[in-house]
Amino acid sequence: MQIHLKPEISIQELSDKETILTLPHKSLQLKNFPLNFRNFFHHINQKKESTPSAELFYFLEILKKESLLSYSVYDQDRLFLRLIPNYNTYLDINKYRTIDSTISLQISRFAYLKSEKNTWILQSPLFQGKIIFTHPQSFILFHALSTPKNLQQFIQEFPDISEEATHDFFSLLYQTHLLSNADQNPSLMYWEFHDLLFHAQSRLRTDQSYGGTFRFLNQVPPLPPLKETPSHLIQLYKPDLEILMKSDPTFTQIMETRKSIREHGTKPITKEQLGEFFYRVARVKDTQKTKYYDVTKRPYPGGGACYELELYPLIHSCEGLESGLYRYHPDLHALCSCPISLEKQEQLLKAATRATGKIDSYPQIFILIAARFGRMLWKYETMAYSTILKNTGVLMQTMYLTATAMKLAPCAVGAGNSDLFAEAAQTDYYEETTVGEFILGSI
Repeated sequence: MQIHLKPEISIQELSDKETILTLPHKSLQLKNFPLNFRNFFHHINQKKESTPSAELFYFLEILKKESLLSYSVYDQDRLFLRLIPNYNTYLDINKYRTIDSTISLQISRFAYLKSEKNTWILQSPLFQGKIIFTHPQSFILFHALSTPKNLQQFIQEFPDISEEATHDFFSLLYQTHLLSNADQNPSLMYWEFHDLLFHAQSRLRTDQSYGGTFRFLNQVPPLPPLKETPSHLIQLYKPDLEILMKSDPTFTQIMETRKSIREHGTKPITKEQLGEFFYRVARVKDTQKTKYYDVTKRPYPGGGACYELELYPLIHSCEGLESGLYRYHPDLHALCSCPISLEKQEQLLKAATRATGKIDSYPQIFILIAARFGRMLWKYETMAYSTILKNTGVLMQTMYLTATAMKLAPCAVGAGNSDLFAEAAQTDYYEETTVGEFILGSI
């Protein structure tokens, strides 16, 4: 195994004893370095003893703690793989984890391969870093570990590869939690692969760019804050907020009495009630221009004021409105009808009843919460989808509190069919589809 500086780090030697390392996020000054820096790794990799001198070891530790090192596995001139830890990840290959050669290990169920910049990357949410496969033989070695085997069995399986190379390959995968056994952390038994990966990626266990990077600035224009207005609109009732402020129950009463109500009354909700509900929950209160994109203000909070969420009420029973699928226009506080077949309408309503445990009747109103993904993805990187889900959550809570204040029956729906919605509403699944659902009716 050989140690190198990460490939993206540049070296500037100011003198024989002073070197500047430029990282993607900062610079590091090394003073009184005992060797010409460019010869340092050659010296370390060529030394036969297990540890460098005290002076070199000191600087090696600095580089490790700053996460500046990468680790490579070679078999003669063949480079099998390169391990690159994330920044802020301390990894000591020599001390990190000791392998019990009698324990059988196999590829962790959390490991995954992906293509990135014309190379194959092996990663896992259990490890903050990546392994780059650099030789076709790497895939054969990797595949061999799809079934359990101990270190000695693995070495014996590849007699044409040096024992040192197979040992290092096995060791690196083990030390980075890409290999597992039955004694792996018991807390992991609760996690599914996609949930742990999503959690790790959206909570800064990554070296990817993160946050409001505006990565598509000057490439494509941002989506407008509001969709196009159709020619035919159904205007909705606007309540007097001054009166509501005086007549509504107190905030504590609303919070304490809020609950999910799945059964609806015999008399359906009215068009006026639906209008008041949408006005209090989701109308556009204001529009503003910012440096890069236009934003709106609405009653519920939204990350970056992107307000990517769209509301599509599917009406089954509402006094004053025909059954069918509608889209709410928050700027005009109006509905427009969306063409939908009776078959799709029935499928969506059946999905709502199944998800809420209702069997005998459809909800009066099934509100489908869709996201225009590009609105959020244009600004945010890595955390965009998690922010969409957070926005969906606070919108649902706003719906709950408003419905409780209005003495209506609210209930969030735990699951939904985004493919079915995209087909019914005739949207592009990757451009706009559902991320949440909510039912509403009379008590």
